[in-house]
Amino acid sequence: MDNWPQFNQRYQPNIIAEIPAYRDYLIGVLLLLLVTGALLWAFYQRNKRQRGAGEGVALYSYLALQTILLVGFLYAELVWSSSGSAPYWLVAGSGFLYGLSYLLINLLVYGVLWYAFGVPEKVSQWFLAFFRVWGLVGVTLYLPLLVSITGGGGSTWVISMLLGGTYFFFRMLLIHYSITIFPKLLNFPLHLILYLCTCEIAPLLFLLV
Repeated sequence: MDNWPQFNQRYQPNIIAEIPAYRDYLIGVLLLLLVTGALLWAFYQRNKRQRGAGEGVALYSYLALQTILLVGFLYAELVWSSSGSAPYWLVAGSGFLYGLSYLLINLLVYGVLWYAFGVPEKVSQWFLAFFRVWGLVGVTLYLPLLVSITGGGGSTWVISMLLGGTYFFFRMLLIHYSITIFPKLLNFPLHLILYLCTCEIAPLLFLLV
């Protein structure tokens, strides 16, 4: 009998990993965000053609909110598996608060600096540019989130590289807009050093804490 094949050992059934229940809801939320953003963009473009260039307050406010939501989802995707029995949406809510805090810290730091050293009429121009960049970052966050949903646990390093590249892109764009709108930064080295310390290094330290 020992020569008979061990069927129970050799032919084990292939077990397919169960897809987490929250994924269906997450994909639905992402599709809703994309459709809403596309409709707002189309509405903004139509108004722009009819009335000329506008500020697009509704569009950029929505994009800012979308970025915060995507930060929360990405945070949950990265840490939920190691968070014990905490519900996914509770972890995502913590990520939302984290993204909102980061946005508010940026607005506070930049607001104090620009209103202290900037030209008042250019401050609003800069904040509009900031929300444009912040909204653009939110659009780019769909890629690492999609990789996280479809790639499994082995895609963590890919997500980290994408997030690092997105953050670098975000900060470089802000530096570009800051120097373009406030060219005096290049004429006064102390102002430039103060800008880099308060507006670039401080938000980075917040992320590392």
